[in-house]
Amino acid sequence: MAWPLDTEALIAGDVQLGVGLKLPAPEILEEIHSHWDWFFIDGQHGQLSYDALLHAVRTADSVRTPSLVRVRDHSIGSIGPVLDMDCTGIIVPMVNTAEQARQVADRSKFPPQGSRSLASHRIFDIPGQERKTGTEDGLLIVQIETEEAADNVEAIAQTPGVDGIFLGPLDLRMSLGLPLDTPLTEPILAEHLTRTAEAARAAGIIASCWGSTDPHVTAMLADLGYSLIAMTTDTALVSVASAALSQDLRNALG
Repeated sequence: MAWPLDTEALIAGDVQLGVGLKLPAPEILEEIHSHWDWFFIDGQHGQLSYDALLHAVRTADSVRTPSLVRVRDHSIGSIGPVLDMDCTGIIVPMVNTAEQARQVADRSKFPPQGSRSLASHRIFDIPGQERKTGTEDGLLIVQIETEEAADNVEAIAQTPGVDGIFLGPLDLRMSLGLPLDTPLTEPILAEHLTRTAEAARAAGIIASCWGSTDPHVTAMLADLGYSLIAMTTDTALVSVASAALSQDLRNALG
């Protein structure tokens, strides 16, 4: 059974830091799970097949860590099979309007809340069929990562069935025509960060965001009201640790 997120604590402002998995090596999660509060398993931009996603979710369960899987798109074929893995929830990319949010919510929730179909797969295999009453659907978090989405964020946040909104600063920078290294403190980005967090707060849902390894930026996001923050990825951790160790050794050698 999926390890749950404490949504009430998150909405109240309890900050939980996550790490992303992009490589088809869920064993990484076993090595680092004690450092992080949740896993962002990337089925959109990562290199994970269906089997690798399922293995990653099972690994997260085994180390008692919540798993949020980013699906590829809005389709039933992307949403249903991932939720059937019994992950903690899904993150749906590029949700730009309230109507798109309504559609993905419908595809994510069992009747009577939505139209998600039920199959005797992992969600039955683990807890038993009697558990499935139509209310245990998994969390739905939608991504705000374009200027259009940012302009519609209040309506998206208020969409029934949406449990959280996740701001993606990198794509938002591109959508706004900003350089990718534009700091989050840039006025237009800071305005969208504030507005998105306020929209989540007003709707009583989770405010989530890609963070930064800069502690000051992380503190800024927490102060704004972001409680579910994805800090880095497996690939970035390997690259940063490799560069630091290499430099330290070369410095020692003179």
